[in-house]
Amino acid sequence: MKKILLVSYSFIPFEDPQSLRWYYLSRYLARNGYEVDVLTVNIPYVQKALRLENNSIRTIRVFPGFYSFFTNFFKRSFFSDGYYKSSVRISSNFLTLKKMHKFFKKILDIAFPGDFRSEWFIFAISRLISLGLNRYSVLITSQEPFVDTLIGMFLKILKPDLFWIADFGDTMFAPYYLKLKRIVDGFIEKGAMKMADKIIVTNHSVVKQIESIYGINRKKISVITQGYPSLLDIDKSESRENKLTMLFCGTFYSGFREPDALLYALERMQYPIEFLIAGRNEEFYEKFSRIRKVKYLGYISHSEILSLQRKVDVLVNISNKQTHQLAGKLFEYLGTTKPILNIVYSPYDESIEIISSTGCGITCMNEPEMIYNALNFFAALHLKGKLKRFFKCNKEKIEFFNWDNLGSILKEVIENIGSTGYY
Repeated sequence: MKKILLVSYSFIPFEDPQSLRWYYLSRYLARNGYEVDVLTVNIPYVQKALRLENNSIRTIRVFPGFYSFFTNFFKRSFFSDGYYKSSVRISSNFLTLKKMHKFFKKILDIAFPGDFRSEWFIFAISRLISLGLNRYSVLITSQEPFVDTLIGMFLKILKPDLFWIADFGDTMFAPYYLKLKRIVDGFIEKGAMKMADKIIVTNHSVVKQIESIYGINRKKISVITQGYPSLLDIDKSESRENKLTMLFCGTFYSGFREPDALLYALERMQYPIEFLIAGRNEEFYEKFSRIRKVKYLGYISHSEILSLQRKVDVLVNISNKQTHQLAGKLFEYLGTTKPILNIVYSPYDESIEIISSTGCGITCMNEPEMIYNALNFFAALHLKGKLKRFFKCNKEKIEFFNWDNLGSILKEVIENIGSTGYY
């Protein structure tokens, strides 16, 4: 039996995209004969909705560093269980403290390679050396954050025969990295990709970038997208019929995933709509609050989101301006087989083909008039009672994005260890 070491700063009880990605993929590996040790951080955290039910997964939790520990401890102590409530997240105290955190975080991000979470490096390495590496035949690292890749490089130098699979959920091409950081850390990232035995990314567009900018052979790269959990794991509640209910899950970002065009279109709508927004979007609350159709739910746990997605009529995805990133929630949406309104900045966005091939929705550009027309299209179908029947999702194609199927792709990568050349 192969024993795997997964280095994932972000792992449950965190519920961000990389944490959920490796929760489901490691669960699949454990269910299919692998032992997985997960090296992750040990910090006080409120939300603990997900659990590891398989004894073949062992978490090794390590002190994350002083800034990470104390900021999370402070959040837990100061806000208690109300940290996730929308009423707390839009309060002046919360927003002031969040601005302070961003200020200090920005300073530390400049000081550390990657970002401030690289303070974990020394503590993680110390723990791994004390445990010993000889028990592992496969190393998997999960970026972001960047510190996971730094640990992978160090371990590969320490034990060259350790087969290293480097997962890049985000690369240095991501827009939230400062330009100077992209140059310096991009040089390190390029070195890591050359050192790794196999590279995993989440979409095909980033493969082209890695090949053209870093000169990495695309045969070395496998695409394993984000996914959705089995329908057996989640609630199958029916949607409400009295009004058209729509849901956006995720986070808006200034500069590359903004809500302005959507909100302008919603403001013009005459049809009765309830538009729900779930996520860490308190910075945009003033824009939401002026529109009566919009209800801001704040942060909601993963299990609650999966249930809510099945109760609404239409799910809304907004892609990033940069085409080498895809929102993970899009794949969760597919698993519901609910109609999807997919809003994009570019006609080359990879999500367009995914929506088209699965037949689960429509795509429009991120422009107020086009979004307004799309909203009216859904409203007309809802008025006629034809919304459910109009979109005939191709369940076979959707099944490709099930976490178990994606786990089988990763399993194949691991089982091909020792093959000659790239695979």
